[in-house]
Amino acid sequence: MLEGATTWLARHSDAMTLAARHPARLAERLGATPLKLDWSDERTALKAVSTLSGEFDLTVIWLHDEGIALSRPCENTVRSGGRLIRVHGSLSADPKIRQTRAPDPRDDVCQQAVILGFHPDAQAEEGKRWLSHAEISAGVIAAARDPALEALIIGGAGGC
Repeated sequence: MLEGATTWLARHSDAMTLAARHPARLAERLGATPLKLDWSDERTALKAVSTLSGEFDLTVIWLHDEGIALSRPCENTVRSGGRLIRVHGSLSADPKIRQTRAPDPRDDVCQQAVILGFHPDAQAEEGKRWLSHAEISAGVIAAARDPALEALIIGGAGGC
């Protein structure tokens, strides 16, 4: 879902580590270092994240609620003074829910949130459609371009 954002980030980076369930093909195409990381296997994922240097200028993470244990270890990949862009689902439009999904944030790292919403669509089930991969990537790119954005909601959000 973040392939467009990952490609954009690679073009604007000197070096990139791509952590994902299946990173090899995209990492090779982008000249990035692949890191196989599946949040559903917490023990193995924590071990993989611990191999990272902690010197990244920018880290983008998107964790499901089941992967929250990886939140701080992923955050620790960012150097002091660097940035963390955290991608959230629409429920995180509520700051209280967002805080549970980003526990124990570091205060020496610029924290940004990209909150994924939906678009009204009378033709779609329940009158809305979820964001496309391109729209999701565009939100992450917008946050990467503008460090002053604390939170960016893409589309509508309303606790869905």
